[in-house]
Amino acid sequence: RSLILLFTDLTMPEPSSRMIAYLSRLKPVHLPLVVTISDDALIGLADSQPRTPEDMFRVGVANDLLNEREILLQKLHGRGIQVLDSPADQIAVQTVERYLTLKRRLLL
Repeated sequence: RSLILLFTDLTMPEPSSRMIAYLSRLKPVHLPLVVTISDDALIGLADSQPRTPEDMFRVGVANDLLNEREILLQKLHGRGIQVLDSPADQIAVQTVERYLTLKRRLLL
């Protein structure tokens, strides 16, 4: 059994849905791990208080993007695909930690 690492941003629902289908086909033989970089700026924007109509639009779009991303992450989890969602400055360390955790659990 091999660990398949896929680094992606999960921003577009259609390509991400195809990716989920492909990863699901790998799962019986391999262990796919999708590694994504969480967008702290987008999260901050979604949590901000709008002061102008333009701000309201930006906050709404940020919330929509985060909701779509969360739906995709839930679909991955629902298909039994491992997911690591990490801030950019911690992605290398957290990816190695996840690999070691998977090895310890004898999933590889």
